[in-house]
Amino acid sequence: MKLGFNILTSLAFCLLNAVSGHGTAAPDQPEDLGKILKNATYGSGCIYIAGDSTRCEILIYRKREKLNSYLYCIVRQPDGKVAVYTPAEIDGYSIGRERFIKHQSSGKNYFIQLVRTGRVDLYKRGAVPYDLNYLYYLKIPGERNLLVINPQSNEVTLSDSRDSRDTRMMIYRSKQTDDKFKSFISAYLGDCEKIVNAVNSGFYTVYDIPAVVDEYNHCF
Repeated sequence: MKLGFNILTSLAFCLLNAVSGHGTAAPDQPEDLGKILKNATYGSGCIYIAGDSTRCEILIYRKREKLNSYLYCIVRQPDGKVAVYTPAEIDGYSIGRERFIKHQSSGKNYFIQLVRTGRVDLYKRGAVPYDLNYLYYLKIPGERNLLVINPQSNEVTLSDSRDSRDTRMMIYRSKQTDDKFKSFISAYLGDCEKIVNAVNSGFYTVYDIPAVVDEYNHCF
């Protein structure tokens, strides 16, 4: 079932998975699923498995439910039933302009959202039940590692871990946020003088990661 299959074939695939119980076990769905599904809105999207894409009708989370998007992809079947997919079951999903990819850390699976593309790709993840941190993930040119930045951390550590694709990551955290962030920018994004100067002057801080990535990508 390769990319380009028509929507009827794709929806039939989604229905097959739902009937077989794929992704619907109680521990793998939101506790407030009933509330989420009440007056729910769906949009055309895709789920991704092993390099293939499948067109489906995917739930659009309301603002108060948005954190669920990092844990669950809810698909409406042609017969009106729903299937709940977790990042342990699919590689990612997209709806509208939003794209989420599977990620794994410390044995836990979740989705991270692509928020910027360019020379540097930027992902984010909000708080999840087992990790209340808000994290940014950067894919920097020339670096095999994903760089994970936690702006709220009060520790200084630099360590390696692996994501779901067995890719090494560098985790950057610092209680000396300003100085460490300036050093990070100089080390990894130093080929854009404009962004280095903006960070060194204090115009951008670690809390301005999306703007920093935008500015950096505009350099090229």
